[in-house]
Amino acid sequence: MEKVSQIKSDGSLVLDYDSSYTRTEIFKVLQELFGDRVRKDRKQFIVSSKVALLVKNITFLGHSWTADKKRMQLPDYYPKYVLDNSGKGLQSVYLGIYHYRDVRLYVVYDPNQFIDKKSHNSSAHVNVFNLQYAQLNGYFSKRDRNGNDVRVYKKDGFVDYISRLIADEKVDLLSEVDQFLANCATDISKFIPKKWNAIECMKEMRDAGFNNYRQNRWEGWYFEFLVQKYLKGNPTSKLVWHNDKTKEGIDFDMVISKEKAIYLDLKTHSSGDSIMGNTIESFEKVVEDHDGRVYYLCLDLKAEKDSDHGYVATKFWNTLRDHPETDEEKLINESGKNFKYSVEVVGICLLSINRISFEILKQKPFNQGHNSDGKPRKPKVNVAKKYIDDLTIYYQDLTKEK
Repeated sequence: MEKVSQIKSDGSLVLDYDSSYTRTEIFKVLQELFGDRVRKDRKQFIVSSKVALLVKNITFLGHSWTADKKRMQLPDYYPKYVLDNSGKGLQSVYLGIYHYRDVRLYVVYDPNQFIDKKSHNSSAHVNVFNLQYAQLNGYFSKRDRNGNDVRVYKKDGFVDYISRLIADEKVDLLSEVDQFLANCATDISKFIPKKWNAIECMKEMRDAGFNNYRQNRWEGWYFEFLVQKYLKGNPTSKLVWHNDKTKEGIDFDMVISKEKAIYLDLKTHSSGDSIMGNTIESFEKVVEDHDGRVYYLCLDLKAEKDSDHGYVATKFWNTLRDHPETDEEKLINESGKNFKYSVEVVGICLLSINRISFEILKQKPFNQGHNSDGKPRKPKVNVAKKYIDDLTIYYQDLTKEK
């Protein structure tokens, strides 16, 4: 055993050893929740003769992983139980229980999303950030990179969830706004090409009169160009281009609801890198002043370096500038080494950031240094690599599409 991240009742983190319940203790926990409606059935628990709970502890994922990764282990007999339960009219639920001191959280997974996978010695994952969020907010849900639905509840929310399953009610994974934007993400992923060539994209933006065709980080601007094109062809009252860069404005690309302070911004990043967010100031106006929410619609890109192609895209971009660099060596050293020759879109994800998650992110902002006049630039939110999956509520792997 080793000390890993644990959640305190106030939502803060501490390094300590995992806590685990015995099967007898798990039964007592369930009796506290459901009284005599719960009974033992072999290695599972039945609630109101309608829902079968296959329960394990939520503990550290393992030594090769960082301290914030946790899991519910899935024994090899689980698939058989699920199939047997289905034949008896029982709805199965994989339930992971996390507890540390006076904190207890219930993590729910859909067995049908694991039934065709090898279950022996495998795991259903959850991140500490998601547990931490649920402890502070009462509930968290997402669809992870593997297409698995993850729900995290505190006591009352979990009891309500099981009660709704017993009543044969549908329990949506995402909120109405979450689902709307997830649908938009799917539509946009079908609209945009999957492979982008720098020179072709810069020409396309230039010929269409798009103002930012001269930018050296062309891939981000090309994504913005494509989404604006998508919006023109698919107008919706719920998703409106915003991008207010005035002094008192809120600088996010789109607005879903000004009344509820719900905004969305477009991002691109190479898989595995962090995401450069908007300014701390913009987030404060939305999530602190108005208790709103910011979404990031982000493309995962696999990039091909221009340096591997003789800097042809860098040199072409230089011809588009108002004041092109005449010193080729300087151009290559200052711009060419980071310039992308082409990119492949490998995934699209939707991140959700509200007051709770912003409080965590702003503890380690990205400081941009100073302007040429010596004045400090406004610090930005930095969505570190380890937080991307934590904040992602919807992900679509575009490499697996036909």
